[in-house]
Formats: sequence, C-alpha cells, structure tokens
Amino acid sequence: MVFAKKTQQAFMTDDRKAARLAEKILPAGNVQSTPHLVGWMYFMGRFEDSDKATIVAELAGLGRNLQPHLDTAYQEALRCRLAALTPNLLRRASGAFSSPQCAQNGISSSVIGENSGSESGITKAPSTESS
Repeated sequence: MVFAKKTQQAFMTDDRKAARLAEKILPAGNVQSTPHLVGWMYFMGRFEDSDKATIVAELAGLGRNLQPHLDTAYQEALRCRLAALTPNLLRRASGAFSSPQCAQNGISSSVIGENSGSESGITKAPSTESS
C-alpha cells in the first residue's frame, strides 16, 4: 500500500480488510481486485467467453472461490462493451464514446472511437457520419 501511494499506482488485493484500509489511504478508484481486473480484460477483448471456466478453476485450485464476483464482473463487462458498441446507447463526448453507467462501475469505454488503435481489442463502433 505504501509503495502504491508513493508511486501513485493502483493497489490490487482480494483481502477485504486490506481493501478497506487502502480506500482510506489511496485516491478513489485506486483499489482494485481480481474480479475488477478480469472484468477489464473481458471489456477490452483480451479474454473470451471460453476463458471464464479456466479462470474460475485456476482460482479455485488456489483456494480462492471468486466465482460469484467474477460472474458479476463478467456480466458488467459484457454490458458495458455492448453499450460501447451500440450507437443508440452511446453518448458522444469530445471525440470519444462514453457510457456513464460503465464509468461509475470502473469500466471506461473512452478507448472506443474513431481515434482508437486496433490494438485495443475492441471493434470500432460504426460511424454515423455519411461519406
């Protein structure tokens, strides 16, 4: 925690007591967990649906049953990804697409847009401008 505070980086833990303490010490949003990371990886397209069972099994093998939390993160990531890719659900803000509900849940879709690189793993939303 001290290192994270000194270097202004995020602190990752699945220990609830450590997370509560870190939330008092670190800036808002800098405390993350394994489900948060997994959700982000799904949102960015780095994990596929078929990876979910493997992730759950590996964590269970380590004595960490995070399945309910991983399921919630997975569903939220898919919901935010859909919102980012569906033009009717998007708001246009300063050249990038954003979804306020996803941002509140720690998932930003600002990487989606006409200026995003192909390395993001997410298909660009179709342009509504006529050529």
